[in-house]
Amino acid sequence: MSPFRNPGRPAARLLPAATILFAAATLGACATVRPAPAVDHLAFDLDEGRWEPARQEASRHGTRTDLVRPGETLAEWHELFTVQTVDVRRAEVDAPAAAAAALHARLQARCPGAEWHELAADSTAALYEWRVSGCAGEADRHEIGRIVRGAEQQARLAYTVHGAMPDSVRDAWVQRMRDAAFYRGGR
Repeated sequence: MSPFRNPGRPAARLLPAATILFAAATLGACATVRPAPAVDHLAFDLDEGRWEPARQEASRHGTRTDLVRPGETLAEWHELFTVQTVDVRRAEVDAPAAAAAALHARLQARCPGAEWHELAADSTAALYEWRVSGCAGEADRHEIGRIVRGAEQQARLAYTVHGAMPDSVRDAWVQRMRDAAFYRGGR
Protein backbone atom coordinates (compact mmCIF):
# COMPACT_ATOMS: atom_id res chain seq x y z
CA MET A 1 0.00 0.00 0.00
CA SER A 2 1.34 3.39 -0.95
CA PRO A 3 1.93 5.85 1.90
CA PHE A 4 0.31 8.49 -0.32
CA ARG A 5 -3.00 6.68 -0.57
CA ASN A 6 -5.80 7.06 1.85
CA PRO A 7 -7.55 3.72 2.37
CA GLY A 8 -11.04 3.80 0.98
CA ARG A 9 -10.44 6.86 -1.22
CA PRO A 10 -9.14 6.79 -4.74
CA ALA A 11 -5.86 8.54 -5.45
CA ALA A 12 -7.63 10.94 -7.82
CA ARG A 13 -9.48 12.52 -4.90
CA LEU A 14 -6.23 13.14 -3.03
CA LEU A 15 -4.70 15.12 -5.90
CA PRO A 16 -7.07 18.10 -5.68
CA ALA A 17 -6.61 18.32 -1.91
CA ALA A 18 -2.81 18.11 -2.23
CA THR A 19 -2.88 20.73 -4.98
CA ILE A 20 -4.96 23.08 -2.82
CA LEU A 21 -2.62 22.59 0.16
CA PHE A 22 0.45 23.18 -2.05
CA ALA A 23 -1.11 26.28 -3.63
CA ALA A 24 -2.11 27.67 -0.24
CA ALA A 25 1.39 27.09 1.14
CA THR A 26 2.98 28.64 -1.94
CA LEU A 27 0.68 31.66 -1.98
CA GLY A 28 1.14 32.10 1.74
CA ALA A 29 4.91 32.07 1.30
CA CYS A 30 4.67 34.53 -1.57
CA ALA A 31 2.52 36.86 0.46
CA THR A 32 5.27 37.15 3.07
CA VAL A 33 8.01 37.85 0.52
CA ARG A 34 8.61 41.56 0.17
CA PRO A 35 10.06 43.13 -2.93
CA ALA A 36 13.57 44.51 -2.66
CA PRO A 37 13.49 48.19 -1.71
CA ALA A 38 14.06 50.64 -4.52
CA VAL A 39 17.52 52.19 -4.55
CA ASP A 40 19.25 54.86 -6.60
CA HIS A 41 21.22 53.70 -9.63
CA LEU A 42 23.34 56.13 -11.62
CA ALA A 43 22.96 55.86 -15.39
CA PHE A 44 25.87 57.33 -17.31
CA ASP A 45 27.34 56.70 -20.76
CA LEU A 46 31.11 56.52 -20.33
CA ASP A 47 32.86 56.99 -23.68
CA GLU A 48 33.98 54.08 -25.84
CA GLY A 49 37.58 54.20 -24.66
CA ARG A 50 39.04 52.00 -21.96
CA TRP A 51 39.39 53.24 -18.41
CA GLU A 52 41.20 51.76 -15.42
CA PRO A 53 40.64 52.48 -11.73
CA ALA A 54 43.43 54.65 -10.30
CA ARG A 55 41.86 55.22 -6.88
CA GLN A 56 38.82 53.93 -5.04
CA GLU A 57 37.84 55.22 -1.62
CA ALA A 58 34.80 54.60 0.54
CA SER A 59 33.48 55.98 3.79
CA ARG A 60 30.19 55.53 5.59
CA HIS A 61 28.92 58.64 3.77
CA GLY A 62 29.96 57.86 0.21
CA THR A 63 32.52 56.80 -2.35
CA ARG A 64 35.07 58.23 -4.76
CA THR A 65 36.45 56.51 -7.83
CA ASP A 66 39.07 58.01 -10.15
CA LEU A 67 39.59 56.39 -13.55
CA VAL A 68 42.47 56.98 -15.96
CA ARG A 69 43.38 55.68 -19.39
CA PRO A 70 45.54 52.55 -19.66
CA GLY A 71 49.18 53.32 -18.97
CA GLU A 72 48.34 56.46 -16.95
CA THR A 73 48.38 56.82 -13.16
CA LEU A 74 46.84 59.21 -10.69
CA ALA A 75 50.21 60.97 -10.47
CA GLU A 76 50.61 61.20 -14.25
CA TRP A 77 47.42 61.39 -16.29
CA HIS A 78 46.15 63.23 -19.33
CA GLU A 79 42.48 62.25 -18.90
CA LEU A 80 40.78 61.68 -15.55
CA PHE A 81 37.19 60.64 -14.89
CA THR A 82 35.94 61.00 -11.32
CA VAL A 83 32.73 59.76 -9.72
CA GLN A 84 31.97 60.83 -6.15
CA THR A 85 28.78 59.73 -4.43
CA VAL A 86 27.33 60.80 -1.11
CA ASP A 87 24.45 59.15 0.73
CA VAL A 88 22.16 62.11 1.39
CA ARG A 89 20.44 60.18 4.21
CA ARG A 90 23.70 59.98 6.19
CA ALA A 91 25.39 63.27 5.40
CA GLU A 92 24.24 66.85 5.09
CA VAL A 93 24.74 67.72 1.44
CA ASP A 94 24.14 70.98 -0.43
CA ALA A 95 21.70 70.89 -3.30
CA PRO A 96 23.47 70.44 -6.66
CA ALA A 97 23.53 74.15 -7.61
CA ALA A 98 24.85 75.14 -4.17
CA ALA A 99 27.45 72.34 -4.28
CA ALA A 100 28.62 73.60 -7.70
CA ALA A 101 28.80 77.17 -6.32
CA ALA A 102 30.96 75.93 -3.41
CA LEU A 103 33.24 74.11 -5.87
CA HIS A 104 33.51 77.33 -7.89
CA ALA A 105 34.43 79.33 -4.76
CA ARG A 106 37.19 76.83 -3.84
CA LEU A 107 38.55 76.93 -7.39
CA GLN A 108 38.55 80.76 -7.43
CA ALA A 109 40.34 80.85 -4.06
CA ARG A 110 43.15 78.67 -5.48
CA CYS A 111 43.20 80.24 -8.94
CA PRO A 112 41.54 83.68 -9.15
CA GLY A 113 41.87 83.68 -12.95
CA ALA A 114 40.01 80.39 -13.39
CA GLU A 115 37.30 80.45 -16.03
CA TRP A 116 33.95 79.05 -14.79
CA HIS A 117 30.73 78.47 -16.71
CA GLU A 118 27.46 77.17 -15.31
CA LEU A 119 25.96 75.35 -18.28
CA ALA A 120 22.67 74.29 -16.65
CA ALA A 121 21.18 74.06 -13.16
CA ASP A 122 17.91 73.07 -11.55
CA SER A 123 16.79 71.50 -8.27
CA THR A 124 18.22 68.07 -9.15
CA ALA A 125 21.38 68.80 -11.14
CA ALA A 126 24.08 71.32 -12.00
CA LEU A 127 26.24 71.11 -15.12
CA TYR A 128 29.42 73.17 -15.11
CA GLU A 129 32.71 73.69 -16.92
CA TRP A 130 35.96 75.25 -15.75
CA ARG A 131 39.41 75.96 -17.14
CA VAL A 132 42.63 76.79 -15.31
CA SER A 133 45.54 78.20 -17.26
CA GLY A 134 48.70 79.82 -15.94
CA CYS A 135 47.76 79.46 -12.27
CA ALA A 136 50.75 79.23 -9.91
CA GLY A 137 51.06 75.74 -8.48
CA GLU A 138 48.29 74.34 -10.71
CA ALA A 139 48.61 72.46 -13.97
CA ASP A 140 46.54 73.76 -16.88
CA ARG A 141 43.30 71.78 -16.83
CA HIS A 142 39.82 71.78 -18.32
CA GLU A 143 36.88 70.03 -16.62
CA ILE A 144 33.29 69.25 -17.56
CA GLY A 145 31.27 68.15 -14.53
CA ARG A 146 27.79 67.46 -13.29
CA ILE A 147 26.38 67.17 -9.82
CA VAL A 148 23.16 65.17 -9.86
CA ARG A 149 20.82 64.23 -7.03
CA GLY A 150 18.67 61.15 -6.63
CA ALA A 151 16.32 60.18 -3.80
CA GLU A 152 19.15 58.72 -1.67
CA GLN A 153 22.39 59.68 -3.40
CA GLN A 154 24.09 62.72 -4.82
CA ALA A 155 26.89 62.24 -7.33
CA ARG A 156 29.57 64.41 -8.85
CA LEU A 157 30.81 63.25 -12.25
CA ALA A 158 33.82 65.01 -13.71
CA TYR A 159 35.86 64.57 -16.88
CA THR A 160 39.15 66.48 -16.67
CA VAL A 161 42.06 66.83 -19.09
CA HIS A 162 45.47 68.36 -18.64
CA GLY A 163 45.86 71.19 -21.14
CA ALA A 164 43.29 72.13 -23.75
CA MET A 165 40.21 70.06 -24.57
CA PRO A 166 39.28 69.96 -28.28
CA ASP A 167 35.80 71.36 -29.01
CA SER A 168 34.53 68.03 -30.37
CA VAL A 169 35.62 66.22 -27.19
CA ARG A 170 34.13 68.99 -25.02
CA ASP A 171 30.79 68.82 -26.84
CA ALA A 172 30.60 65.02 -26.50
CA TRP A 173 31.34 65.17 -22.75
CA VAL A 174 28.84 67.98 -22.17
CA GLN A 175 26.17 65.78 -23.78
CA ARG A 176 27.22 62.72 -21.74
CA MET A 177 27.00 64.77 -18.56
CA ARG A 178 23.57 66.17 -19.52
CA ASP A 179 22.31 62.61 -19.94
CA ALA A 180 23.60 61.32 -16.58
CA ALA A 181 20.73 60.64 -14.20
CA PHE A 182 19.62 58.55 -11.26
CA TYR A 183 16.82 56.04 -11.63
CA ARG A 184 15.07 53.98 -8.97
CA GLY A 185 15.22 50.21 -9.08
CA GLY A 186 15.77 47.06 -7.06
CA ARG A 187 19.12 46.05 -5.70
